[in-house]
Amino acid sequence: SDTAINKIVDDFLAERKKSVSSLKAKEDKQSSKLDTAILEQIVAAKVVEIKKESKETVKPEVEIKEIKESKDQKVESSVASPSAKVTDFAPTPTTTEAKSSPCPQDFVCEDDVRRALQGKQKIYISKKTIITPSARDLGESNEIFAKIN
Repeated sequence: SDTAINKIVDDFLAERKKSVSSLKAKEDKQSSKLDTAILEQIVAAKVVEIKKESKETVKPEVEIKEIKESKDQKVESSVASPSAKVTDFAPTPTTTEAKSSPCPQDFVCEDDVRRALQGKQKIYISKKTIITPSARDLGESNEIFAKIN
C-alpha cells in the first residue's frame, strides 16, 4: 500500500510540475511580447523625433556630406573603447543649436552618446529620461549627460 501511495504522490507531483512549467512558459512569452511592444514604441518615438529634428536643422546638400562623414566616423568609433575618456570638450553651440532652455531627451541609446562624443555635445536628460545601460556607461565615463529639471 505504501508503494501505491508513493506512486500516486509521484504522479501528482510530476503532473503539477508540468502545469507549473507550462504556466511559466506562457508568462515568459507574454512578458517578452510586452517588452517587445514597449521597445517598439520607444524606438518608433525616437525615429519620429530624429526625423523631425533632421527636417528642421539639416539642409539637403549638407545632409549628403554628413552621411559620408558619419560612415567614416562609425569606422573610427568601432575601434574606440566604450570606456575611452574624451577630455577636450569645448562646447561650441552654433546659432542653429543655441537655445535658451534645452529640452531633455526622452530616450538615449549608445549611438546617441557616440554621436554626442563625436560632435563634442552634451545630452540633456531629466529624471524621466530612459537611458540604455551601455549608453549610461559610456555617457557617464565621458561626462556627456547634463541633467535639467
